[in-house]
Amino acid sequence: METNKLSIRLYVLLLFEGTLGGLMSLIYYTSNSAGRASYVAAVIGGIVTAGFSLWVIFLAKKVPGYSILDMIKKACNRWLSIPLNLIYCLYHIIISAFLLKITVSVFVKITLLHLTPLWILELIPILLVAFFLLTGDFIVYARWNILLTFASLTLYFMGLIVGMSSFEVENLLPVFHVNLSDFILGCYIMLCIMTETVIKSFSYVGLLKDLSKPVKTVAYSFSLYTPIISGVSIMTFGIMGLGVEKSRVISSVNLSQDIGISKFIQGLEIFFMITFLTVIYSNIGLNAFCSLAGLITIKNNNKVKWIGALFICTSIYVLTRFLPSLTNTLTMVKNIYLYTIIPISVLFLFIATLSVIKIKQTK
Repeated sequence: METNKLSIRLYVLLLFEGTLGGLMSLIYYTSNSAGRASYVAAVIGGIVTAGFSLWVIFLAKKVPGYSILDMIKKACNRWLSIPLNLIYCLYHIIISAFLLKITVSVFVKITLLHLTPLWILELIPILLVAFFLLTGDFIVYARWNILLTFASLTLYFMGLIVGMSSFEVENLLPVFHVNLSDFILGCYIMLCIMTETVIKSFSYVGLLKDLSKPVKTVAYSFSLYTPIISGVSIMTFGIMGLGVEKSRVISSVNLSQDIGISKFIQGLEIFFMITFLTVIYSNIGLNAFCSLAGLITIKNNNKVKWIGALFICTSIYVLTRFLPSLTNTLTMVKNIYLYTIIPISVLFLFIATLSVIKIKQTK
């Protein structure tokens, strides 16, 4: 039905939202490598990510109504399609657990709810995700997700605007002050962060309503997320400076504590805490939906949906409980992004391309 399809606008906004979870958790590593040129790295990463997104939509245009996962299932035997779908499912479970651990450890336990037991703080968002998985429609969930994300981003930019009183252009100069190898590493980290949204789109590109203008769709995506991500890097460096940014892991926490208007308003944490928590929890929910899509692609019925949803939520929670300290978790999630996202993207897209060729030949 038409009502169960994604409009181009909603699809583009989902692509944008998919970049934010890893960005907020790992922007430190980009800054530590590329330095002040992080916003340049964001542009380069955005261009390459746009290429991956275009690849996805061109494949979907060839086989309308099919997701990347559906294409692989249609053309490949079960011995290949089932392991790939399980890899897709487990990948999103692992990423969700890392994001939840980072969020609860930094923003909730330390900053907001000091006395609440950690297991309760980790359980509440999992229960909400389980509720949406079992009762919600993906399109409805996506619309609410986007609405909450942009409402929280509005608060974030309100905080940055207030912080512009502390902005100094000198903090942005010189731009290219790092070694070429460090800059390339920073670009690659940013590319991995932004390409995560391409992997998410594998599960819902088949719902895209209008496939007639793939270049236009990707251009909309690129023009949305690249300027915003680059702009946030510029404003953060301008307010905090390079030395401060490189020495702090979660810069958005420290940024909220640094900015203010003279002594009248200090520590505008609320602008940033609401944004961070909303974006991260929305990404965890989107990851869970993608993970469930991997299981449903194997076998689609209500029993699989219920069992799959319970398995996904239980796995995220249990994995979160057994993850190590925050520092070790950040290192682990950085390595996962660096060594898995690009290979997974290329592998799935290459197999999907061969699958589309095979599907076309059999028709």
